[in-house]
Amino acid sequence: NGTFNALQVSLKRRMTGSLQWQTEYMWSHAINDAAIGGGESAAPQNISDRRAEKGDSQYDIRHTITTNMVWQLPFGPGRPFLRGGFGGKVLGGWELSMIHSARTGRGINIAITRSARDLPDGNTSNQRPNLVPGVPIYPENQTIHNWLNRDAFAVPAPGTWGNLGRFIARGPGVNQVDLSLQKTVSIRESQRLAFRAEFFNLFNRPHFGLPAANISAASAFGRITSPANRTVGTGTARQIQFMA
Repeated sequence: NGTFNALQVSLKRRMTGSLQWQTEYMWSHAINDAAIGGGESAAPQNISDRRAEKGDSQYDIRHTITTNMVWQLPFGPGRPFLRGGFGGKVLGGWELSMIHSARTGRGINIAITRSARDLPDGNTSNQRPNLVPGVPIYPENQTIHNWLNRDAFAVPAPGTWGNLGRFIARGPGVNQVDLSLQKTVSIRESQRLAFRAEFFNLFNRPHFGLPAANISAASAFGRITSPANRTVGTGTARQIQFMA
């Protein structure tokens, strides 16, 4: 069972005076009691209490904002500056485009490895620890090597299940700027040639994956050891390409 609720806000400026831009913001909340794909099955912590599995979905992204902009530089024929001459030919026909994408992090499911004899039904699948009241789940000085506070989680007493909900923590977000610079040159009346340079993740901001989240592996718990597993699109390292 799953639900998805969202608020979407859009602000646009149509092309006026060689500039257009658009900003889209979405607040959303995805809740379910499992997330499965083709041929898979869900394994609740307590198979007799599926309602206890209800929580944030693993693909829940709470805040997302995207801004895009196109600016035709004010130089060259038909523009306010350098309408003619050598300067107009060199600086004219340029267009700058930008996309800024940012979102909050994905959910982290805190887990624990337990023995079958410590559980009422002997089922060791997808077990979660207890949440220690009053202790923050994130450390005061959060880094990729110390993303979660181990002291916030405890081993449940034998014969009980953990009281921690699913995906209560959040991993790193994404913040990326993509830029494109293009020049169009007229060859003949019906022919034009465009040169374009594109920069994805212009500032080469690192994007990280999720931390290890099993409290039974104390040395690895809360450590992020890999980047976001992306080779194209948002979340990659800086990529540059040129085209004509």
